[in-house]
Amino acid sequence: MWDEFKAYEAEPLPPPSLVADYESASLRSVLDHVIDVYGRLSSWALRCESHLESPWQRAVLEQRPLARADIETHFRRKLAPGGATATA
Repeated sequence: MWDEFKAYEAEPLPPPSLVADYESASLRSVLDHVIDVYGRLSSWALRCESHLESPWQRAVLEQRPLARADIETHFRRKLAPGGATATA
């Protein structure tokens, strides 16, 4: 993702160009929610948000690359029923 959008620096990201016809209604629902919550943020705001998440903070503290497994575990817990919810 970083490589895809780094050229925008602190400027707003372009509107998403997602295919509107998904086979999975649940996938469409998740993507719609993500776009509703994060789609209005600039690239700099997204960067700031990501730096608040525990996987990124741990990687910096331990001076190591951010691990995909840490990200997956973090968001499975965060998005599980009863976990944190995003508010606009």
